[in-house]
Amino acid sequence: METERMNKWLITLARTPERLEAFRRDNPTFADVRVFEAIDGLRLDRAVLIAQKILDPALQYSVGALGCAMSHLTIWTNALQEGQGCTVFEDDAIISESFDEKSTDLLATLPEDWDLVLWGYNTDAHLTFRNAETGFYCTSRFDHENLLKYKEDFRKKSGQSLLFGLLRAHGLIGYSISPGGISKMLAHVLPLRPMQTFYPGLEKNKENTGIDDMMAACYDKMQAWVAFPPLVLAKNDVANSTVQTQR
Repeated sequence: METERMNKWLITLARTPERLEAFRRDNPTFADVRVFEAIDGLRLDRAVLIAQKILDPALQYSVGALGCAMSHLTIWTNALQEGQGCTVFEDDAIISESFDEKSTDLLATLPEDWDLVLWGYNTDAHLTFRNAETGFYCTSRFDHENLLKYKEDFRKKSGQSLLFGLLRAHGLIGYSISPGGISKMLAHVLPLRPMQTFYPGLEKNKENTGIDDMMAACYDKMQAWVAFPPLVLAKNDVANSTVQTQR
């Protein structure tokens, strides 16, 4: 796939312009991204989504989680109609200044049938990845608060990142997905429904509270990869989240 043809999208709610302003402050040199006006969960009619077989009536997503899921789904379906993949960011992302160069170089190392690459993930949660050649896998924890203290160093410095096979991760702060990956994900996540996903870091099943939980259950069944260390950091400020609250 020609990665330069993949559009970059930034998901942000029109009614929270302060979040877009914060993104631009945090990423002053990252301009090659299109703003996608997030689908507002407060304005969604669940009955319509249920009738369209998009939503299972038993699923109790927050309005923010439902709007978030529909935003990602809309970007995917639009890209698929154009025969393209896409790169997607959420608006609390802190993006490495060398993202474009590094992500292009890393994608070039993957098999042509790659499906998805997480460039970042929630660092206040566990990440499970594996060496594709040996099958050896690792579950990592991060010092989230300390990482955020040095977010400017992260953004400006150019360290080396590698791609590993992805098993489980939380969050969708920044990722690229191919047309094949979109098709597989759509087949897996629709309809949005109650389900549980086993996370090795938690050593238990987690209820589906957001589309990232549904996606995580599919990572080990597809050509999914993860950048380590990440090229994108997630602030993941739960108190001010538009996904994890009823905002």
